[in-house]
Amino acid sequence: MSTNVGTEPRSVRRKGWPALQVADWPEADRTAWAIAMATAGPLDPPGPAAGLAAAIRRSCVGIYGIWLAWLQRQPDWNPAEAPTGRITRERITRFILERREAVSPTTLFTNAAMLAMMLNVMLPGPDWSWIRKHPALPRQAERLAARRPISPPDAGDALRRLLGAMAAVEAEPASRDQAQRHRDLLIVAVGLATGLRPRNQRGLDLGSSIRRLSHGWEIVIRAGGTKTGVAIARRVPEWLTASLDRYVELGRPLLLAGRSDDPALWISTRGRRISEQQFHTLYRRVGGSVLGEPMRPHFVRHALASTLIGADPRHTGLASAALGHQDADMVSRHYAMAGPQAAERTWHAVRDRYRGGGRSDAGPGDSLPATPATRRRGEGGRP
Repeated sequence: MSTNVGTEPRSVRRKGWPALQVADWPEADRTAWAIAMATAGPLDPPGPAAGLAAAIRRSCVGIYGIWLAWLQRQPDWNPAEAPTGRITRERITRFILERREAVSPTTLFTNAAMLAMMLNVMLPGPDWSWIRKHPALPRQAERLAARRPISPPDAGDALRRLLGAMAAVEAEPASRDQAQRHRDLLIVAVGLATGLRPRNQRGLDLGSSIRRLSHGWEIVIRAGGTKTGVAIARRVPEWLTASLDRYVELGRPLLLAGRSDDPALWISTRGRRISEQQFHTLYRRVGGSVLGEPMRPHFVRHALASTLIGADPRHTGLASAALGHQDADMVSRHYAMAGPQAAERTWHAVRDRYRGGGRSDAGPGDSLPATPATRRRGEGGRP
């Protein structure tokens, strides 16, 4: 069996707490991690951690380094003690209670889950799931209550900016750089217009999960490919049809650069399906340059839900349907976080917008915020 520890994070402080680097771990811990990370040999299977995504590995190594650094500060620290022998319920309880003073409830809950995962792959045998179920960890209600209120951008305003930026890029001569920038803008616009989860949007395949029909583009994702187990059927708004046509006909072939065709809709500059990391990077880049604030892929769902709820806070079912949730309670708990003040601000903006168009008597339930789609119907043209 060949061992491959890989390049691990070298930071010595995480969230204000010192974290031991892998090279400074006790020998038994380094050996256990090397075995867990071992790649497959001619006669040996890979280690249990070999298949973990790089981001998960970094999180696991980081929290384990924090755990070891914390142990070294304890009066009962014994470097000769076996890794499994160090992990007692009393120590884990003290660790959680001290860590609770330094990080948010959500971070603490995630830390415990990552520590349990690390132990499961590094020290297989015992069931370490009790760590992520520890009674000292914050419950879901506490984690939700501790989240900072967010103020997502208005979906209509964001789409107007994106479409304006796309029009400028589309006017440039065709090139791979131009195709990449057009793809990035289009990805964010499609995500904002459809409310798809990032995993589903990144996984779209031409001819199967997204198809060109006579009336435009249609997205169909089978139940087995969705988080909720419920199939998704969406129509891409017609005001994005021309841009999506242009990308598929001109930009996508440039990005493929002569490689054998890939069914993926979104192609990277390497001619393959765009990776999860690239997906996150382009959202940050487009958010910062076009919308004035870096975004995460999931943030467009917050924007869409908050705009819909802000237009009519009474009807969370509308936002639930738009996001593909099974019930409106999911939207109420996870997306309607802007609070009544934000909903009131959104409603005033909607009211003022429609006053300019002769709708001064409109109420919160009469219409949605003015998005490119609603304006197109009212003005007869593309936004």
